[in-house]
Amino acid sequence: MVKIDAALFPKTNRMGLGIVIRNHREEFIAACRQCIDKITSPELAEAIAFKRVILFAFGLPYKQVIIATDCLSLIKKLRSVAINVLKALRRGVAPYLLWTPRRGEATPYTNVKAAY
Repeated sequence: MVKIDAALFPKTNRMGLGIVIRNHREEFIAACRQCIDKITSPELAEAIAFKRVILFAFGLPYKQVIIATDCLSLIKKLRSVAINVLKALRRGVAPYLLWTPRRGEATPYTNVKAAY
């Protein structure tokens, strides 16, 4: 499972994103974080994080990837309008979209804050 999260930092006009990858036994495989300037929309930040995770997933040696995010509006849009774009981009990787509400445990958000 690939978990993604994005956060905005309005004082500096930046966003951060975090990605955590675990296998089917919940064992840690990889993580990354990134900051991007001049992003002020929460949904755009989540979409940028999603694009980054798709590019990251292409490098994984798996045929199926579960992508989890806490941004329900992005999931709804990707499942309706943009799902054809995902199919075109797959290149052998079949992404499955999953909404995961934010909880108290450590999430990619922890990596986002660390990136800032």
